[in-house]
Amino acid sequence: MPDGPDSARRTLRLRVAVRRFAPIFESDISEAWIVLSEGIAARDECIRLVEILGNAENSVSIDDVEQLQTHLGEVLDVLDEDPVGDVYYPYTAAMLLELYCRSATGDLPEGAPVPIEEWVARFARHVDWQLEKSGISSPGPTFFERQEEALAALEVSMSDSRDAAWLAAVDKSSQLGEQYLFHLTRAVRAAG
Repeated sequence: MPDGPDSARRTLRLRVAVRRFAPIFESDISEAWIVLSEGIAARDECIRLVEILGNAENSVSIDDVEQLQTHLGEVLDVLDEDPVGDVYYPYTAAMLLELYCRSATGDLPEGAPVPIEEWVARFARHVDWQLEKSGISSPGPTFFERQEEALAALEVSMSDSRDAAWLAAVDKSSQLGEQYLFHLTRAVRAAG
């Protein structure tokens, strides 16, 4: 993994992302996802590693990040095509975490054809769309897209794991993860 402030910021961004996307990946929101992924040992390892990375008090090594990246790749290999239906949400949460790992290890170039921020925005827009489609009450028509934009603005100012921007980003990401899971669970159940 490359050293320096950019590398440290990418690792911090991964740790912030874990707070909002791991709960979706680990959830029971999709019975089909559980059936597909439950027999994969790598899924249990992912859950163990995201607990380490998601705890702001833990120090994180490059080995932790590389292991998570490898295990997420194994879990993602369960499907050989883009998922549809409710499998989309935990699968895409895992894919986003894997992209953040690749960024932190330097395996994802800064000038990637589709930057992480665009993948996250697509996910947020899809969640907003699903909420509207399900007909259940939601915080607003572009709520998750706007929340992701606000979180991205916080991430830009993070410098280390003890500064105010890091703590604010961790807090906001945790809250956003809870909101994603709450609203997606309602939307998926309403659609099913």
